[in-house]
Amino acid sequence: MALCVSELFANAVSYTASGGEGGEVVRAMALPEADRLRVAVTDGGFTQTRPTIPALTGTDRFTSERHRGLLMVSALALDWGFRPVIAHPGLNPGLVVWADLALAAGQAPSGLPRFVHTA
Repeated sequence: MALCVSELFANAVSYTASGGEGGEVVRAMALPEADRLRVAVTDGGFTQTRPTIPALTGTDRFTSERHRGLLMVSALALDWGFRPVIAHPGLNPGLVVWADLALAAGQAPSGLPRFVHTA
């Protein structure tokens, strides 16, 4: 879990307004299902980029020092994705990037909200 959250956080501060002066990042956890923990990072937006796994080929896939964070998240998580904070055709006030992680029975942290986002 720590690696997934740190990669999502690093992307937020590297590629959005969250990394600028006064930038903010919001982290959250929820239980969309009893055996699934959703970690989410909300960034400060104002960028044209969207989270993608780069098309690294050959040895670059193993030796590249950058642009492999979402590849790791994809390998560790059951699923991952993103959605806009507010759907707006010309404004990007931020994205929520999330990853769902498997939980064993009884492993869920107490006090987390049961939350399911439907698009």
